[in-house]
Amino acid sequence: MPRSDVGRLCMLCWDYAKGLDLADRPLAAISFTRNWIAVIRKRVEANERHAEARLISALFMLYNLTNMHGEDPKEKWRAIHEARTIIERLTPEDWFEELTWSLRDANAIILQYWSKERDMALADPRTRKLGLGSLISAYERVVQLEQKSQSKGKLIDTRVEALCTLCYLKQEQGPDEDFRVYALKLHEATRQQFAEATAKTPIGVHTLHVLHGRCLSFVLLCRAQVRAKKWNEAIKIAKEGIDTASMIQKTFRFGMSVQLCQLGIILSECHLRTEQYAEALEHAKVAVSLAQQIPEVGDVLLENLGEKANKRIWVNRAALNFCDTVYNSNVIAPEEEFGLKAARAGEKRNKQDSDIQFELEFAERALKALHKAGRHHEALDACRSLLDRLVNHLPDSGIRYPLVLDQIDDICEYAAECFEKLEMAALADELRDNADEFNAFTHQQEEQEDQPLSEFADRADDLRDAFVAIYKRGQESHPELPLPSADSSSGLFSLWKGLKGN
Repeated sequence: MPRSDVGRLCMLCWDYAKGLDLADRPLAAISFTRNWIAVIRKRVEANERHAEARLISALFMLYNLTNMHGEDPKEKWRAIHEARTIIERLTPEDWFEELTWSLRDANAIILQYWSKERDMALADPRTRKLGLGSLISAYERVVQLEQKSQSKGKLIDTRVEALCTLCYLKQEQGPDEDFRVYALKLHEATRQQFAEATAKTPIGVHTLHVLHGRCLSFVLLCRAQVRAKKWNEAIKIAKEGIDTASMIQKTFRFGMSVQLCQLGIILSECHLRTEQYAEALEHAKVAVSLAQQIPEVGDVLLENLGEKANKRIWVNRAALNFCDTVYNSNVIAPEEEFGLKAARAGEKRNKQDSDIQFELEFAERALKALHKAGRHHEALDACRSLLDRLVNHLPDSGIRYPLVLDQIDDICEYAAECFEKLEMAALADELRDNADEFNAFTHQQEEQEDQPLSEFADRADDLRDAFVAIYKRGQESHPELPLPSADSSSGLFSLWKGLKGN
């Protein structure tokens, strides 16, 4: 068959598979694409020119179909991984004219999808830290390919998404000037994209995606400035971002409550850092109000850019920020009992919603408020209760287990400080010794890859038992301390199991 005929046949196969998918026949589309790939493989084995390029096209179709409809994640990974492996070794002479993308453009797009799959595969923090560097390098390669592309207009969306992901990865990696560098690049890329998209009429889905990306660039640049402790710069950018988001809402009648809520939280934190307490409280309250305006249904466009758009998440984050603002503001703190009222309300709300993660975070805020208010007997009892719940939650905490371990450490330190305030220094020292042994064990275990959570849970049980024994001895000299029951953990564990079951 002549080469041009082969090319037309492959384009027809692509259109047919896509047509089956559009006709709501995804399984037929996947089956057809598998057969199509099998035919092309025979041409690759025969060393036919452009056969590998056409195989990449078919593999990419299979990846897209299995990504949307497939039940086997391994097949999806194999498709994109093979496509990436092949395209890395091709030269421009191996490419073919039927595709609208150049080799460099296709390489950038396939590498980005490969990186997304790799990112999801590294969800477990016990293995993620080992692969984070190579993942960042892959996305940096995507950006480099896109910078050299001759199809600037076609790849701008890919570039924005890659820069967004790099910002999140750099933020996750820790203190690094590159986070700010990439946030500035993203801000500039979305500025150009925003100017071009808003000049067009009518407004389509792509324009809405651009509007989201522009506002999100303000959020990420603010976070980068906060990471660099450039509070005033972050305040300036956040205010500009709020003006832009407000203009979008007014002009395009398109909600930006998630981004406005985030910018409000950032403004609150920055004003607090610069000791502008009244402004910090004002923005914290506004963020709480904006969170309530977020639609109940998550925004798919925003989540495609890596940002969670779930209303409940931002209601809780705004409320946690309000607790922190009240707690840390020396001027206005007593009005809200150092955040105690808001923390208890948040804990109650999440208990009703069976969200153990946020329930425990609000419980810790309530404990901190009691501690700061000097209500040490109540704070110690709260420490005992919260430590019990954290230990019970640890075996099922999944990828969040490092945060739970940090919370356990914090609770022990709060309790030790309470013992000291109540003039029981010996008990404080004993508790710290037990906590230090637990931390030494967890650090040792974390250095070993893929350790089971049961190992941490067993040691956490030992720490809880030690805490209860110390607490009971403290109660002997301070009868006003609530006495734990003979098996306090089992009652709380049953409660937690009931919440989980709901």
